[in-house]
Amino acid sequence: MKPRLIFKTVLFCLVPSVAILYFAPMWPDFAKSLWPSMPEVANEKIPKNLGWTGLLLAAGLFLMAFVGYLLSPEYAAKRSRRAIPELLRGLIRYGVLAFCVAMILHFVWGESVTPLFGALGIGGIALGFALQETLSNFFAGVALLLDQPFAHGDWIKIGDRAEGEVEQVTWRATKIRTRDSDYQIFPNSVVAKEIIVNFRQPSLVHAIRLSIGTSYDDAPDKVKRVILEVVGNVSKVLKKPEPVVHLRAYADFSINYEVKCYIEDYERRPMIEDDVMHRIWYAFRRENISIPFPIQTVYEYHVPCTAPLEKHKSVDLEKILWTVPIFATLGKEHVSSLAQASRVLEYGRGELVIRQGDPGDTMFTIVAGSVRVSIHAEDGSDKVVASLSAGDVFGEMSLLTGDPRTASVTAEDAVILVAVSKGALLPILSARPEFAEKIAEIITLRKQGLGRAQAESALEASQGVEVKSAAQSLLGRIRSFFRI
Repeated sequence: MKPRLIFKTVLFCLVPSVAILYFAPMWPDFAKSLWPSMPEVANEKIPKNLGWTGLLLAAGLFLMAFVGYLLSPEYAAKRSRRAIPELLRGLIRYGVLAFCVAMILHFVWGESVTPLFGALGIGGIALGFALQETLSNFFAGVALLLDQPFAHGDWIKIGDRAEGEVEQVTWRATKIRTRDSDYQIFPNSVVAKEIIVNFRQPSLVHAIRLSIGTSYDDAPDKVKRVILEVVGNVSKVLKKPEPVVHLRAYADFSINYEVKCYIEDYERRPMIEDDVMHRIWYAFRRENISIPFPIQTVYEYHVPCTAPLEKHKSVDLEKILWTVPIFATLGKEHVSSLAQASRVLEYGRGELVIRQGDPGDTMFTIVAGSVRVSIHAEDGSDKVVASLSAGDVFGEMSLLTGDPRTASVTAEDAVILVAVSKGALLPILSARPEFAEKIAEIITLRKQGLGRAQAESALEASQGVEVKSAAQSLLGRIRSFFRI
């Protein structure tokens, strides 16, 4: 109950009523002195009835406020119960007040309530014609309350008019809050006539559908595989039910696919859809899957075989690979061969490059952008252990030995990587097996935190016995992995 309401009730009802009852015995003498020609005014029942009316009315207002508090959303939240709709709370509160008024008329003034209701019914007919729209909204609100097609907090769509979160249902209108944080208020009679879509019933799980078109040169199996990999790495998309991709149509200039996946946070639907589509573009770019543009004219053309690196002509692969420590001992001819067999990949912000525990045989060098390195702890949390930027390298051990990934790497922003796989390095190590020994020594020294100059000095000196022993162990694993 609001303190202000209690204060006003006491001030305007309770105090005057007590005062009237206190002075009621003095009323006959006082009235006779003022109106001697009107003896009926000197009836002691008049002030007593007024006093008791005020006391009972104050009690009724107290009761109405108390019932309102028990039905309030704040009280429901404390009891972990679902809030009662505003319309029902209003009907109960004013029903309590009407009951109190009827009791006052019957027990204090001695009047029968039945004739009063009859008179109100006759007057209500005339009043109903004047308030048709208002009464229509009221009874539509009652119908919505009884049918309960939605509740407070549900995300709904009212016909083709609006989509938003239900804030309030009053006796006149339904108020929803849109994604623009604006209120749209619809008369209950309009809501009752429209088709209502509730996005949070019967459960919070909701399917979203995205349309994507690709070139006729891209195999459907490949396109579906790439899309499902992308969708599976978006955290807000549910793993169960599983996402699915359907080929929908062979259109004029593209093969059209529909992606169906499930979410729980419907309010964030536009952001989740943006995240999925954002990552699909980068994944298509890495896999050389084309997103065609509309073709308005018919013409004949011959498409040359485009090398995968043509999109990144500005990337000097040989220069980048020369900076990688394990390739520093290779000759120019071998680095050039390695560059031709390498791939340039792009990842968008938030995309997973490698996952901890996955098998791998590829090493990455960062050309632009940055990534974060994290490990999955035993308690189930992910701990960020490093942040890498342009010039840094990760994944060497998987490239050389095929070891599972020891950490997860995620793009912090748009990042460009040079990927060197086992297949690119195999011809070089097969032709020059001695390079494997040098690479093993460099990897071992890097693990001990030695720089290039320190490494050469340590290897030339006799104090590098332990380093050489570890390098020999690693060399054996490299030779086994590459079968050289």
